[in-house]
Parts: sequence; C-alpha cells; structure tokens
Amino acid sequence: MSASNTTVPIQYAPLFDDTVTEIVEPSGRCSAKTTSNEILAIALMCAGRRNNVWYCRAEKGDIRETVFSSLIVTIQLMGLDKFFTWSLSPFTVTCTLTGARCYFSGINGKTDDDMTATKGFTPQGGTLALCVLDEADQVKHYNHITAWESTAYRFLLPHGKLVYAYNPPMNRNHWAYQFFGDKVKNGATRIYATWEDIRELLPVKTIQQIEKFRKDDPEYYRYWYLGEPVNFKGMVYPQFDRAKHCRDIFKFFAERDVIRELIIGIDEGTAFDSTCATALAVMQSGRAVVVDCLEVDPVQTGQKAPTEASRELYKWLTRLLMNFPFLQRVSRRWIFECAEGGQQLKLQFEHDYHENCCLVTQKSIQGDIKRVRSMLADGVLFFYSVPGKNTTELLMADIESYVFDEKTGMPKKQQRDDTIDSLEYATKLYYDVPLAVI
Repeated sequence: MSASNTTVPIQYAPLFDDTVTEIVEPSGRCSAKTTSNEILAIALMCAGRRNNVWYCRAEKGDIRETVFSSLIVTIQLMGLDKFFTWSLSPFTVTCTLTGARCYFSGINGKTDDDMTATKGFTPQGGTLALCVLDEADQVKHYNHITAWESTAYRFLLPHGKLVYAYNPPMNRNHWAYQFFGDKVKNGATRIYATWEDIRELLPVKTIQQIEKFRKDDPEYYRYWYLGEPVNFKGMVYPQFDRAKHCRDIFKFFAERDVIRELIIGIDEGTAFDSTCATALAVMQSGRAVVVDCLEVDPVQTGQKAPTEASRELYKWLTRLLMNFPFLQRVSRRWIFECAEGGQQLKLQFEHDYHENCCLVTQKSIQGDIKRVRSMLADGVLFFYSVPGKNTTELLMADIESYVFDEKTGMPKKQQRDDTIDSLEYATKLYYDVPLAVI
C-alpha cells in the first residue's frame, strides 16, 4: 500500500471535512475506526508543521502496545516510514517532511475529581490539528475527559478536530452512553460502521471467525462486532431494537398503507425540564410511526411562558408539515400532560391556533410503560429513520438509556425522560380518547 492509493470507508468521510470539528465513533471491532483516525493523523502531519496530533488513552501504561504501535504500523502500511521517526521516551512520532509531531498521553487522574493529568501538556508551537481519545469509554471518569478537552482547546487550530473512538460498553447504564450521546445531541458528528462496511478489506480467516460468532453466539457477536449493548437488565424498554423499529415511512406507502391520523404528544417542561413533542403518524393498518420530535431545553433557551411555548409548538408544526406534506391532509389531535403547566399550555395553544387538544387522564407510569412495550413487541410502533434525515434520533437515544431504579422498581429519577413522556402520551391517545377537560 502507498500513500497515493490509501482510502478509508465512506462512513469516515467526516474525518476529512474541515467543517466538522467534533466526532464520536461508537463502533464494534474490525470497523476501521482506528486505522481511519490514524490515516487522518498521518495526512495532517505530512501537510504542515503546525498540524501536531495528540493521541490519548485512559492510562499511560497502555500506550506502547496499543496506539503507539498501531500508528507506526499504519505509517508502514502506507509506505511512509522513511518520512517518520519515533521515540519511546517520551512517546512521540515525528514527520521529518514537516516537523509535525504526534504526542501520546494517558488522561486518567488519580481519583474521579483529579483533573490534573493533562494540565501541563504543551505541543510544539502551541498548535494541534487533531486530538484522538482511543477507547474513550475506558476512562475512569468523564471528568478526566472534560479536563483533557480543556487542555486541547487551548491549542486547537480552527480546523482542528476532537475524536472520541470507543467500543460501546455492554450495559447502557455506563456513563459513556449519556456522555457521548449528549455530545451528538449538541452537534457532534456520529460515525458508526461495522466490519461489513470493510468486508472486502478483511482477511478470509477474520471473516470466517466473525461469521462463526454470529452463528454460535449472537449476543457476543452483537456486542463485539456491532458495538451494541447486550445486557438488558434494568432497561425500561428492552424491546426496542433499531434494526426492527427504524423504518422509512415511504416504504409503508409502497405497501399501500396510508396515514389515517396525526397524533402529537406534549410533555410541558419546567425551569429545568424540557418541553417535548412527539409526532405519531397512525397508519390505516394500525401501525404507528414516530415521524418527528421536538425538544425545547430551558437550560439553553430559558423557561418560556405559555404564549412563547405555544408559538414554538406551532413553528415546529409548520416545519413538520413542510417536511411531510402528506400530513397536511389528515386529521390532527394533540394530547398534553395534565400537570398545571400542561393545562396552561393546552389552553393557550387552543386559544392561539384552534387545534383539537385534550389532556392526559388517568395517568399511570406503569400503564404507559406497558403500553409502549406492547406496541414495540407487537411490531406496531416504529420510528422514521433514514440516513441524513434522522429526526427521531434524540428520542431513540433516550429510550436506549432509560432504566429502572432497582430499589423502587420505577424509572430512575433525573434521567432524560421528557421526550419519552411525550411519546407515551401520544400512544395513549392512539388507544384512548380522553375527555377534553379544562
């Protein structure tokens, strides 16, 4: 292999996009994420002296046998080893063409709140073009990642990137799911690939081993090679499976199934909780498809008065109907939570826009959970999801991390559940017609 014909899987194209500055890579083994990151690092170092790279793991003691050796192997495979030198003390790789360096560090502090491990790091020239955190989920505490980021941003060039590469932990209770999930929700680019995306690049023996695991131990295969959690203990919605429940609604139309009604569930927020809306398209066949979601976070926007929240809902509805014009021709109903804030927003929204609205009656947390579980298990509830147009990612990610409290047997407090509540309300109206009170 030479540098001139080096390629990476199309899934990793955002790595080479100068407008993308933060990337999360949650993939299984044999997915090419490590090699793709290293190809980018090598290309940047060859392009200019200021393009220094910071390649990190949780513990410094893990560097030599992992990321340090791996980068050298990739340099050799690209046929560029005559343009690079490396040192064990300290761990560095230097491009002799430009003088750019790759530094290696462990970022774990001694304790969870020790944020000093990377405090004194300074690259030559005070510039970084790329910072990669390998096996990011193995960091002792996310505080250490925050400290690493704080140091990296001091030196990051305008086109510089932060990349978090990891194999998703077995249990969704792990902090990595919420920590990196929040990064994606806040604008980071998510890159997901599996071994099948690079099948033609893998040795025959490797493919045979993977196929054997898929046949003999499906759970291990899902965890190890697809990067999926396999421990469903404590999950509120273990029935949810993206492979089964993510669908393109236009494929339903191809089956001559049509939309009969649009139901929109609303969970009204507070000074600290989000106001969320979930749009549920009910098909003639009885299938229900979540086509879009809205979250208005008061932490980012400030708490909105009912008049402001009402306008925000209608703006979102306008965008929804523009994106899905066929929804303009079906009847529409809204269902609001029955707490005081929900009642006020319902009254305001009815007054402003004369929509058909009702309130949740006979609210039951366990009943809501059983209803959604049944819809998922029976193949009734789906989520509109197509590459580049995944408007329901926020809700799906929240469902995947929603867990019970073992002590109370109820969903844990202080989880991201506002989006889920709005979905549960919408499914209630799918089955019932509550009285429009207040």
